[in-house]
Amino acid sequence: MGAKILLATADSANMAKLEMALGPRGHQVDSVRSLTEAFNALEADATYDAVICDLLWAIGDSFELLQHTRADHLRNTIAFIFLVEEQGLLTESLRKVAAIHGADKFIFMDEFDAHRIRCEIEALLPEQIASPRPAIEPFIEPQDVQPQAQNAQPQEGIEENPGSP
Repeated sequence: MGAKILLATADSANMAKLEMALGPRGHQVDSVRSLTEAFNALEADATYDAVICDLLWAIGDSFELLQHTRADHLRNTIAFIFLVEEQGLLTESLRKVAAIHGADKFIFMDEFDAHRIRCEIEALLPEQIASPRPAIEPFIEPQDVQPQAQNAQPQEGIEENPGSP
């Protein structure tokens, strides 16, 4: 199982893009459209690994969600990522306020690249869940395996048929 991510945005297009980028990797994305829904989701489930929030979500709501998350002793260490529609919208003062309140990263959505965004998000997740799918080892055909001879003697200390009398 991958990470459990709370996505807070009213932008349906960004919501769909992020669900498409993260879902196939095994991450569970719970999407909410309002601050009340975000608070309810966090209160109902303390197992989120990350919160992704639209920076300009609603006047003050994105920073209120950030402050709420950082003030909660059960959730104050989870990754908090701000989505920014385009780089020009992130002013220096917004960047400073977000940093002061504990935002971990800004992800820019102006040129959507699912791989880049997924890598940026996974880099902030705990290591054991960042890459939920282990690499599949290639099947190697056994070579030169000799069947054991019928009259072979069992090795000393090894039972031939455990459980038989």
